[in-house]
Amino acid sequence: NQDDILTEIEQAAAQIRERFDAFVVLGIGGSALGPAAVQQALNHLHYNELPAEKRKAPRLYIEDNIDPERMAALLDVIDLKKTCFNVITKSGGTAETMSQYLIVSEALKREVGEGWKEHILITTSQSKGFLIKIARQEGFKTFYIPDGVGGRFSELCPVGLIAAAVCNIDIRALV
Repeated sequence: NQDDILTEIEQAAAQIRERFDAFVVLGIGGSALGPAAVQQALNHLHYNELPAEKRKAPRLYIEDNIDPERMAALLDVIDLKKTCFNVITKSGGTAETMSQYLIVSEALKREVGEGWKEHILITTSQSKGFLIKIARQEGFKTFYIPDGVGGRFSELCPVGLIAAAVCNIDIRALV
């Protein structure tokens, strides 16, 4: 029953590939582990180091904690003006993910200015949590995590499929 959402993900991924050089997943637990597992299993082992013409997609970074050194290191290697962030939390309020969102949104506001919101994609619950409220208020492109899908089982919903599609993995074959 996912044809419509797969089409929407494929369209969003195509736009991201055209516009951005880096794609960053901000999430904890299954929100980070699933996308990382698929990337490692199905793409080149040194995907990010491939030249852009071989990758034909943005570099992928998965930030699964809020260690200040790690976030600073990420910001050292990406160009915020050419980076899209996918903020993922099923509960819509995971403290670590919301902290990541706050760090990134402030950095984008400083570096990108008025168009900062175009650099953020939200994946969360349709009905609960702070993140869906923020997404609606800010007008972010949003994908929903189906109710009843636990973090470790979320790879075959937007949680995992968005990063896979951005990195040119055939998500229809995966599903």
